[in-house]
Amino acid sequence: MPTGNITVTAPTGTGLTYSIDGSTYQSSATFNNLVAGTYSVTVKNAAGCISTATTVTINVAPATPATPIVTSVQPTCGTPTGSITVTAPTGTGLTYSINGSTYQSSATFNNVIAGTYSVTAKNATGCISTATSVTINAAPATPVAPTVTSVQPTCGTTTGNITVTAPTGTGLTYSIDGTTYQVSATFNNLVAGTYSVTAKNASGCISTATSVTINAAPVTPATPVVTSVQPTCATPTGSITVTAPTGTGLTYSIDGSTYQTSATFNNLVAGTYSVTAKNATGCISTATSVTINAAPATPATPVVTSVQPTCGMPTGSITITAPTGTGLTYSIDGTTYQASTTFNNLVAGTYSVTAKNAAGCISTATSVTINAAPATPATPVVTSVQPTCGMPTGSITITAPTGTGLTYSINGSTYQTSASFTSLTAGTYSVTVKNVAGCISTATSVTINAAPATPTAPVVTSVQPTCGTPTGSITITAPTGTGLTYSIDGTTYQASVTFNNLVAGTYSVTAKNAAGCISTATSVTINGAPATPTAPVVTSVQPTCGTLTGSITVTAPTGTGLTYSIDGSTYQSSATFASLTASTYSVTVKNAAGCISTATSVTINAAPVVPVAPTTSAQTFCGSATVASLVATGDNLQWYASETSTDALASTAVLASGTYYVSQTVNGCEGARTAVSVIINTTTAPTASAQTFCGSATVASLVANGDNLQWYASETSTDALASTEVLASGTYYVSQTVNGCEGTRTAVAVTINTTAAPTADAQTFCGSATVASLVATGDNLQWYASETSTDALSSTEILATGTYYVSQTVNGCESTRTAVAVIINTTTAPTANAQTFCGSATVASLVATGDNLQWYVSETSTDTLASTEVLASGTYHVSQTVNGCEGTRTAVVVTINVTTAPVASAQTFCGSATVASLVATGDNLQWYSSETSTDALASTEVLASGTYYVSQTVNGCEGTRTAVSVTINTTAAPTASAQTFCGSATVASLVATGDNLQWYASETSTDALASTAVLASGTYYVSQTVNGCEGTRIAVAVTINATTAPIADPQTFCGSATVASLVANGDNLQWYASETSTDVLSSTEVLASATYYVSQTVNGCEGARTAVAVTINATTAPIASAQTFCGSATVASLVATGDNLQWYASETSTDVLTSTQVLASGTYYVSQTVNGCESTRTAVDVVINITSLPTGAATQVITADVAADATIEDIVVEGSDIQWYASPEAIEAGTPLAAGTQLVNGTTYYATQTVNGCQSAYLAVTIEVVLKTDDKGGIKFSYYPNPVKDKLRIISSVAITHVEVYTLHGQKVISQSWNATTGELNMIQLEEANYIVRVYAGNNTESFMVAKGH
Repeated sequence: MPTGNITVTAPTGTGLTYSIDGSTYQSSATFNNLVAGTYSVTVKNAAGCISTATTVTINVAPATPATPIVTSVQPTCGTPTGSITVTAPTGTGLTYSINGSTYQSSATFNNVIAGTYSVTAKNATGCISTATSVTINAAPATPVAPTVTSVQPTCGTTTGNITVTAPTGTGLTYSIDGTTYQVSATFNNLVAGTYSVTAKNASGCISTATSVTINAAPVTPATPVVTSVQPTCATPTGSITVTAPTGTGLTYSIDGSTYQTSATFNNLVAGTYSVTAKNATGCISTATSVTINAAPATPATPVVTSVQPTCGMPTGSITITAPTGTGLTYSIDGTTYQASTTFNNLVAGTYSVTAKNAAGCISTATSVTINAAPATPATPVVTSVQPTCGMPTGSITITAPTGTGLTYSINGSTYQTSASFTSLTAGTYSVTVKNVAGCISTATSVTINAAPATPTAPVVTSVQPTCGTPTGSITITAPTGTGLTYSIDGTTYQASVTFNNLVAGTYSVTAKNAAGCISTATSVTINGAPATPTAPVVTSVQPTCGTLTGSITVTAPTGTGLTYSIDGSTYQSSATFASLTASTYSVTVKNAAGCISTATSVTINAAPVVPVAPTTSAQTFCGSATVASLVATGDNLQWYASETSTDALASTAVLASGTYYVSQTVNGCEGARTAVSVIINTTTAPTASAQTFCGSATVASLVANGDNLQWYASETSTDALASTEVLASGTYYVSQTVNGCEGTRTAVAVTINTTAAPTADAQTFCGSATVASLVATGDNLQWYASETSTDALSSTEILATGTYYVSQTVNGCESTRTAVAVIINTTTAPTANAQTFCGSATVASLVATGDNLQWYVSETSTDTLASTEVLASGTYHVSQTVNGCEGTRTAVVVTINVTTAPVASAQTFCGSATVASLVATGDNLQWYSSETSTDALASTEVLASGTYYVSQTVNGCEGTRTAVSVTINTTAAPTASAQTFCGSATVASLVATGDNLQWYASETSTDALASTAVLASGTYYVSQTVNGCEGTRIAVAVTINATTAPIADPQTFCGSATVASLVANGDNLQWYASETSTDVLSSTEVLASATYYVSQTVNGCEGARTAVAVTINATTAPIASAQTFCGSATVASLVATGDNLQWYASETSTDVLTSTQVLASGTYYVSQTVNGCESTRTAVDVVINITSLPTGAATQVITADVAADATIEDIVVEGSDIQWYASPEAIEAGTPLAAGTQLVNGTTYYATQTVNGCQSAYLAVTIEVVLKTDDKGGIKFSYYPNPVKDKLRIISSVAITHVEVYTLHGQKVISQSWNATTGELNMIQLEEANYIVRVYAGNNTESFMVAKGH
């Protein structure tokens, strides 16, 4: 701006004009566009008076700096930022900026990130030059460490090559020596050595080196040296093993095409094989020819017979019947072989029988089991069930021993398969157990007691509940005596014959004796106790001015049969007592049972008097008022709009100016009215609008239109605010007062604006950041370079480490500034070398120089590797984090060397050997005594039989260990036990455990016995030869035995049986289906009616067979259908078709039910026994129907004109198919009373009902017959209708004084006092039922039954 301006700031005001030259005046106080010079400023008022002049100088306009000339330094691979330097203009007072907002005195800007910058210069007067645009390029990237592949020299090609697979692209060159670079990523014809591979981009940035080793060219393996194993009878194929050359990387082939790492080829069929070796480079040796012969033949699987142990002979024997012949030997354990085909004295177990020929070929094994010798059963453990009152017999059950083949007896002669004996009479029984071998246990003695007696059905008396005693009692009068207890619920028994405190219900009374026998139940009913009415709830009507008496009404309880009294003596059916004078009354309620409630006290007040008119004066109100605002002196005031109005005004009725009338009411009497003059004055609210203040203000600052204004803090506050009261943002209220009446209030919203400084924390950035990166909490934020700077920083201003300041502006007000510390951090990449590990390693094993290191699988991966991550050979990348800033990554080449375990097989030595004797294939072998031992064994360490472990070390890495089984052989004497043979045997029959056995006639004999030498009972001696060494001899006792046939009778079984059920006298019995069968029957074989054969084996020798006839008897289940009984029944009542029936409570129960067992509804099971064989059981559903008693009053009154008119039909009971009897005995005899039977006064009759064909127990009803007598005072009497729906009309020739109605249970439900010959009895409130009506007329009482119904 080349011109200046002058503004007059004082004086100012209306009528003033201004001049800067003393001649020309203007009303504006500002003069613009003034060139450089000195001006004389004066002021003139409306009167023409001119002020003293003020001199003001306008300077010459300052010069603008020239457009900057700059130089720039671009980022490099080593320096990621550039710099800009202003070379002109320069000089004192000049500052420079590259973003147009932030200026600095230095002409150089360092650490400039990539971007385009506008460079300007500003002089001391603030003039800014035209901008010069400068671009800083992005820093060139350094190539990542090369990823390479290499081709190693082979036997045919003596040099290798290296190819860089990444990074690739335009401008990249590669080197393997750090000096010479080429465009091609492949380096060929490389001799053996280690090469350092680097990549360089067009910017000259060189990557971290990757180390690659080219191995020396391999040699061709020597011609294989081999050993072969020919096929045997056990192994039909052979094997070839290459013994040289061996070592890491060699593979082997026997066909020139397929190669394997193992030097041994197994499972080879007969033929000629060409063996070659190939090393890791694929070089193949000259072939060695090896022939595998055909395998020899193997004997057939042995066919055998066996003799099982018996009770008398604890061992068995096995005989091979095929194959037999010269050169064959036999074994039952796969180790010791003998020429004899028979193995004697065998203990229980499973034996594998094999045959071996002269070529050493062993047959497939035949499995033979020798059973354990049968044992004598243990002494029986038994439980017994004693007879009871319901079950006259007992039972015995054997609980142990149990199992297949056992039979049981309680008399030592008769045995049965069932372990339970039922229906046993009193006596002592001897219980024994016998197994299939015929062995009988020691006896157990069991006594069955005599059955106890059952008590008779109880005879009882009962006491019914009363009003005063709400429970009843039952007393048993017979049977009584020592040991008897009693129950009313069939569960809980007591010694006392009396049961007190019994609630209403029907009880089943039983007696139980000391033996637990329970009598038949006697049914007793306890009636419900009559209830006492609750204390009456009443309402009362007090006397008034118009009605001088009051009344009392009972509102509860109410209902049929209730009467009421207010003096405790006179009762009435009406619940209301009227015309009561002032007094206190005691109100009680009495029900039909005569029970009287607790009294309720009620007071009837005296009648009130009429009051005088109230006193009052004229009344004035401000704004508005209601009737509730009016004031007068009096009680229970009522206000009216006129003197004669009958409608009293509501307290909320709004008043108007005029005359109102008021009365008072005392004791319910309203008096005369008084006139009252009322004036209503109204004042309007003032007007005011919302008001806003800056900083602070007081009530005096508030403005509203009105008179006598008062300001309040709330709409309802009673305290007016002082004018000095300091305001806060919120709502205030203002009123005005006119004629002494303050009006309603106007709400005025007040806002007080203040602005706080924003909040911000110190902030740290990684690499670079701008003002836009800064964070603070506030509105309309502005950032400054200093606390007092007037220039806010632009959002693109680049930050440097230091302090910045921030403010916020709210509602147009800028706050104070908050200081914010800013730190700009940069982080370099860590340093690290290529690393090599043995076997395995994790990320935790890697090493680099830096802080807070993080490892990655690639240069761009975002997932940090865990310290437990297992490493593989390849390139990893590492970064460091300093001050929370993660730097660039360094590539690290990792090599994992794995050493395999050496190859070694099991090794056997004679006598002794040392570690030096052990053999394994591998480099730098070390031997250990365990898999985890850290101490290698010395070569002179003496070996023992056991497992040793060997490892090899390649490239300084020791591999895992191979387990090697080592055996040191010595020769001991063979083992053999005493041996028994049947009939005859030779030395070939003898058995011992050992190798290359030789038998001798004495301990010192030098002549071994021939295998055909015939044996005699006596002692022989045997030795074994192992690895060519014969051991010491062991003595063996030999016995030659013979065996007879067993004894057995014909046998019969029920239902089914197995071979285990058969019985014969002999030892180690074996059963056969025919005389010549070679297959022994298993113990579980099911028998059929036929002839079986049994042999015995004594001392391991099986004898001739005995024929045994076997008969199997089968019994079918009986036939039975579902059965229904009335009241009760016993097992004897059940019916089924079959012989020798037995009934059970369940399908599996072993206890037969006695005939006297009482039945319950449910399922029972029945079996029949034919020829001593019990059948399976048939399920029979049983239903026991119990019919309840008929219901009715136990005492009933029958009214008749003459005695003959009172018949059995007049008794009222409820039930189905009712039958009446003269006595319980008549019920037993089934002789009911005939229809029309005349009733006898005071007699008890017995009623039953029959439901579903089942007759109930009896209900006893005692009858009172009342005859109508026309000759007693000559009274004539009638009533109608009957049945009655609502009202019963009763007519008598004399005045009826009282009428009562009773239920058939004797409860009084209506009681009324009459004084008329004709009347109506209202029965509408009664339930539908039969009732007894009793009428009192003169000195006579008339009773009759009425049916209440439709």
